[in-house]
Amino acid sequence: MPASDRLGERLGTSTARLSLAVRPVDAFAGTCLRDQLTVRLSGAARPVPSPSGHFLFFDLDETKDPRTVIVTSEDRFLPTEVAVTLADLEPLSPVIEVPLTPAPAYRFPAWATLVRGRVLTAATEPVADATITLSGLDTTGRTDDRGEFVVGLPPLDARDVVERDGRRVVVPAGDPLTVMATHPTLDLVSESTEVTVTEGETVSVSLSLVKHD
Repeated sequence: MPASDRLGERLGTSTARLSLAVRPVDAFAGTCLRDQLTVRLSGAARPVPSPSGHFLFFDLDETKDPRTVIVTSEDRFLPTEVAVTLADLEPLSPVIEVPLTPAPAYRFPAWATLVRGRVLTAATEPVADATITLSGLDTTGRTDDRGEFVVGLPPLDARDVVERDGRRVVVPAGDPLTVMATHPTLDLVSESTEVTVTEGETVSVSLSLVKHD
């Protein structure tokens, strides 16, 4: 991050003290995001966008009380909230990185391997904010308000793919790929469901959440 961003930007004839720099990142592509985003901080005015892709907040009261960073986009990413305590940040570089989870409408590249689906309760009601995990892979997803999700698989090693009938099937570390949903506050969990995913293609799955025993 440029020194001008770290130490503050000169606004008119006065120098403002940088309190927080938020760097939104595409969790799938790993790239910094700048456009079509709204970044807010509880109790603060609107941030100043930086050419480096950061959203800058100046001259804030740096107490030990946590604040909430909220990042939203129109349809590409799910809304994300992150708690931050300004007094705990590095004074010369108060930067936090906020990974954004792709929403179902996210435009993945043609080569992407995807797991799409929906999470419902036993009463077939959609479940928002459920966490989706894939066995053996360091990637997760989250459901939107309709209970829908999409997870883009990360780059795969040779040991994570096998040839079957001319297709490259995903088998993390040689094991079948399974999908599971949990909810962080409702104490709900789905069964672990095995899916067959061909590299570069999309598979769909429906998961049902029940009370965790």
